[in-house]
Amino acid sequence: MDTQVKLIAVAPLIQAAILADRRARTILQLGVLCLLLTACGDGQPAKVEKGERGPPGPAGPPGSSGTAIRVIVTECRGLCAVRCEPDETILNAYALGGVAGKMVFDDFNRATFRPQGRPTAPIKVVLACIPK
Repeated sequence: MDTQVKLIAVAPLIQAAILADRRARTILQLGVLCLLLTACGDGQPAKVEKGERGPPGPAGPPGSSGTAIRVIVTECRGLCAVRCEPDETILNAYALGGVAGKMVFDDFNRATFRPQGRPTAPIKVVLACIPK
């Protein structure tokens, strides 16, 4: 009686292994079948004649004119204040010339570059402005 209990407990495991083996074999057979089917044919796609061009579609909505970026380059030898037009705002501002300093944004359209120490060469301050 003890042997029957062990066989009944092991039977589901054997059935699961057989089913898994069958699934694996089926998947392998389908893979081989796919490979054989892809090898059929001459490998060249079928030639199709080009159709006639259709009528043009409706006109789209008009596009915007875009945003104009105005760049101002100012040369200074000390404190340097730059500004955009009243209807513009600052996009970016920086200083060139190898001199350390601070760029202070005084307002949305006005900036000042304050160099550290006395610059020995001219400093170029570049200001990029865009419409508000």
